[in-house]
Amino acid sequence: MEEQASTCPTCGADLAAGQRFCGQCGSERPAMPDATRAGALAQGRLSWEADVGLLTNPLLLRQFGTLLAVTGLVMFGLLSLLFAVQGEWESIPMALLATLVGVGVLALLMLVVVLLFFGNRFRARFAVSETGVSFETVDRRAKAANRLAALLGVLGGSSSTAGAGMIGLSRESEAYGWRGIAVATYYPRSHSIALRNRWRTVAFLACTPGNYDQVAAFVRQHLADRAAAGPSPLPRLLGRTLLVIVASLPVFLLPYPFELDLLLPLIMLCFALATVWLVHLFGWVVIATALLIAAQIVLIALGTRESMFAWRGAYRTYEILDTSDWLALALAAVGLVYLVVSSWRAARGRVPSALSQDYAEGEE
Repeated sequence: MEEQASTCPTCGADLAAGQRFCGQCGSERPAMPDATRAGALAQGRLSWEADVGLLTNPLLLRQFGTLLAVTGLVMFGLLSLLFAVQGEWESIPMALLATLVGVGVLALLMLVVVLLFFGNRFRARFAVSETGVSFETVDRRAKAANRLAALLGVLGGSSSTAGAGMIGLSRESEAYGWRGIAVATYYPRSHSIALRNRWRTVAFLACTPGNYDQVAAFVRQHLADRAAAGPSPLPRLLGRTLLVIVASLPVFLLPYPFELDLLLPLIMLCFALATVWLVHLFGWVVIATALLIAAQIVLIALGTRESMFAWRGAYRTYEILDTSDWLALALAAVGLVYLVVSSWRAARGRVPSALSQDYAEGEE
C-alpha cells in the first residue's frame, strides 16, 4: 500500500503520495501508522519514495568503482592489442598511462555532474510486491539529463553520448521478479538493500529509516520461499569472451600482403564482445564485418601483381605464398568461421547475452 496524498500538519500545504518532507516549510511527514504499514504488508505490496545519496551510499560508491574499473580494463586491453599487433610493445606502458588518465577524467566528470547537477541527491520511487521489486525515476533532473544526452548525441553525431542517454531512458523504470533474484545484502546503516542475481547486482532498494525493517523482512520472506538459484553463468561468459578474443587475433596478425586496416577487425572484436555481454542482436554486425574481412582477404589473394623479373610476367598473390602464409590464412579463416557461427546463434536468440539472460530471468 502506498502512502496517499495528504496535507502538511504544520502549514497545511499539499503533500504528494510518498513525499517525505513538506516543500513549503520543510516539516517531515508523519510516519505511516504501524497498523497501516502492517496492512500494506499483509496486502503484499509496499511502495515509497526516497532521496538517494549518490556519494554517501556505500552500495552506489561500489557500483561507480566497478564501472570505472571495467571501463579502464576494456580501454587498456584495446589499446594494448592495437600496439601489440603493430609490434610496438614498448608503447604498452603508455597505454596504461593513457588508461589511468582517461579513467581519472571520467571519474572527475562523474563527480562534477553528481555534485553540481544532482546536488548529491537522486529521488526515486521503490516498491516490493508478491511478484518482485520495481524502481522508477522520480527526479526531474535525471529525466531531463537522459533526454538531453540522447538529443545532443544524435544532433552532434556522438554515438557514445546518445547511447548513454538511451540507456538512461531505458532504465528510468525497471522491475525484477523474485525468481531472477538469488541473494540480498542488507546495509542497515544506510538503510539500503542490494539485490543480486546469480552473478551481479541487478537492483537496490533505498529505504527510509521508518520502513527499512519492514522492507528487509519482506525481502527475506520472499527469498526464503523461492527455489535455490542455479550456478553462476560467469565462468561460461568468461569462456565465451576468451574464445572471441582468440578467434579474432589471427585477423589482426595476418602477414603481408594481407595486412588489413585495423578499423574493421576492431569493430568486429568490439561487437563480438558486446554480443556476449550486452545485446545478442549485435551478432548481425559481427557477421557483416567478418564477411567483409573475408572478402578483402580473397580479393587480395586473387589480385594480380607484376613481377620485377620480365620473364615471369604477371602472377596472382596466392601463387607465391609459403607454408607460414597459408597457416596464418587458415587460422584467420577458422577464427572468422567461429565468429560467424557463434554470432549467428546469438543473433537468432539461441545463445542469449549476459544482459538479455538477466532480463529474461528477472521478468515479473
